[in-house]
Amino acid sequence: MNLMYICFTLKKIFSVLYGTFWSNIKLRLWGCKVTGVAKCFGVPYIEKFPGAQIKIGKHVDLRSAMISNSAGCFHPIVLSARKQGLIEIGNNCGISSSVIVSEESIKIGNNVLIGVNCIISDTDFHSVEHEVRRTPALDKKMHKTRPVVIEDDVWLGMNVTVLKGVTVGRGSVIAAGSVVVKDIPPDSLAGGNPAKVIKKIK
Repeated sequence: MNLMYICFTLKKIFSVLYGTFWSNIKLRLWGCKVTGVAKCFGVPYIEKFPGAQIKIGKHVDLRSAMISNSAGCFHPIVLSARKQGLIEIGNNCGISSSVIVSEESIKIGNNVLIGVNCIISDTDFHSVEHEVRRTPALDKKMHKTRPVVIEDDVWLGMNVTVLKGVTVGRGSVIAAGSVVVKDIPPDSLAGGNPAKVIKKIK
């Protein structure tokens, strides 16, 4: 057997053992609710405000280390539940090097695959008004959040962005590089910026 392949395999085994051990400790220290043990390559970045919640189901695979995905994990997974936000990840999900930010609610169903470098956010973060014209009252009015739902058996390709108020229907596939700003019906292949349904999946 090739020596380099053996070294690579050992490094991968070490990455998952180290990542799983420390990540599950870190998740619980942050007050996240984890069912069972999340399998982790590398250690994710966790941010959870006192009134927020992060829930992770069974058999979830979190890939934050570059060695874990040949498509390129360029940064750790980010799970950021801000203000009163909720991040809920179902069972049997796989997430690679992606960012999930919630100030209201992001619910991810079972058997969902999220490719490398995706972004899912339920918030605008701040208003689009120019700094000179902004006031706290205007900023609060313009700053909008709306829940995001990704139903069961969905696959998000690499570099997909899902914005606030979107529901991605069960069994749908979102093509790489797409920006999802409107609901995608179940069993659909969608792609583009903004993402549109290309065809139904039988």
